[in-house]
Amino acid sequence: MQPKLNFKYERRMAATGDYGEDILNIHTEAAVKRLHSQFKSKYGITTETCPSFITYTMKAIVDGAIALYAQSSNDDDFFLLHGVTSVWALRRMLQYFDSNIQLIQILVAFLKALLSVYIMQGMPALVGNSVLAVSLPSWTDIIEKTMDCGNDEHKYKVVYTCCEADKVYGSPPSQLYRLTAARKTGFIRWPST
Repeated sequence: MQPKLNFKYERRMAATGDYGEDILNIHTEAAVKRLHSQFKSKYGITTETCPSFITYTMKAIVDGAIALYAQSSNDDDFFLLHGVTSVWALRRMLQYFDSNIQLIQILVAFLKALLSVYIMQGMPALVGNSVLAVSLPSWTDIIEKTMDCGNDEHKYKVVYTCCEADKVYGSPPSQLYRLTAARKTGFIRWPST
């Protein structure tokens, strides 16, 4: 009798085991292509708004990490949260590299790490896509509420990262940045609650 296969377990093992690199390469390439095509078709992003492949890919990774965290059915997932807070550091770090090859390698490595975390968290469903149907508080209100949150440094980091992303990348999808910060500070419920 054949043992019953547990695909969730196999996916997690593949991400960290000997064959994980091949699987992550395939999924990373597919994710980058999907992000690029989504941003072109959904938001009409052109070379004028994102003049280089590096800038465009960085924006896609920032938006992808924030959306993954904000729309995960694992409400306020601690591990996906670090995907959000680390994109700020990633964006700041890129300015110190001149080689496009190095920059692409760094972006791909980050995306692979983000996908690995998502896989290890059980690949939670993404829910709550109706960003526009929600009345969002202003950045001033979100920041003010963040200042009253006490010792939770993760709230500060998520709000700061989302606010900075809004300043750097603006709209679209500005609503996603404010939605994420509003969820983290308690203005808006998480998708599955």
